Amino acid sequence: MIITVQVDLDGLWVLKKALGTEGDPAEDTLYEIALRRALQFFAKFGITATFFVIGRDLEIGWKRSLLKDVLIKGHEIASHGFSHSYLTHCASRHKTEEIWRSSEIIKRELGVSAQGFRAPGYAVDEETLEVIHEAGFVYDSSVLPTRWLWALSLLQRMRSNEKSAGYTGGNWGNAPNRPYFHMLKQGSLPLLEIPVTVSPIGRLPIHFSYLEKYLSPGIFEFFIKKIATREDFLNFVFHLIDFVDRTEDDRVNRLLCLSRDWKKKCALIENVLTTITKRGRTVATRDAAETIRACNTPCLREETHDVITSR
Repeated sequence: MIITVQVDLDGLWVLKKALGTEGDPAEDTLYEIALRRALQFFAKFGITATFFVIGRDLEIGWKRSLLKDVLIKGHEIASHGFSHSYLTHCASRHKTEEIWRSSEIIKRELGVSAQGFRAPGYAVDEETLEVIHEAGFVYDSSVLPTRWLWALSLLQRMRSNEKSAGYTGGNWGNAPNRPYFHMLKQGSLPLLEIPVTVSPIGRLPIHFSYLEKYLSPGIFEFFIKKIATREDFLNFVFHLIDFVDRTEDDRVNRLLCLSRDWKKKCALIENVLTTITKRGRTVATRDAAETIRACNTPCLREETHDVITSR
């Protein structure tokens, strides 16, 4: 089984943004503590991960230094947009700027060309995919193929002060739960999609933020066993907030229901990583993408999915 582990680098300022307040990217203790812990966990389990970086954070010197260390340790840097805007709610010009500007600042500040892109809030539509493709990204990893997107979007609106919400843009509940290709403009090369893996039964989100709150380790291990049998591919996602018990902002803690003792959370992370890594070796998402494009096996064939947008 091909396994990828990804981390969305949403710092404290992004979480405050969800509460309708302005946070300073330079004052972000969550970013440093959580990123260092993530690197320690991955080193312990021999994991090569992909870190999705928000472009605005690369304007901060100490964050650039941390991210250069991520590269030195052999991990991949990919794009999570420039300012963590929900792209399905953006005008075309703003959407294009968010995607292109993120790619340019990663290249300028870190000296690498980002191969992958994830839209903030898994909010992606056909127009966004076309811009991602035009910006030169090799793969997209924005699709969360759950049939419960409407409920996740509603819950986010109820719990935050944001006027817009994620989990919008297309009929992704019917998308494959394994890598496939988006057929966009006629005559153009297809864009590879590496979706966030959901449970094979019920199409439930199983990335760590949901697993921690709603799934037992036993059920998670059962799902992983089924995924290994049915899909032969796992893309597991963390967020920075998963590597801390609480933040310094009580409003953020209440928003995300952060209350687990760090020792217990640490044990859960180790349990999850043990379950994942015993199924196979993890690779950077860019390397998985290269393998998939060259792969001719039935489980990773050139499958396509019609994008049905909700414009």
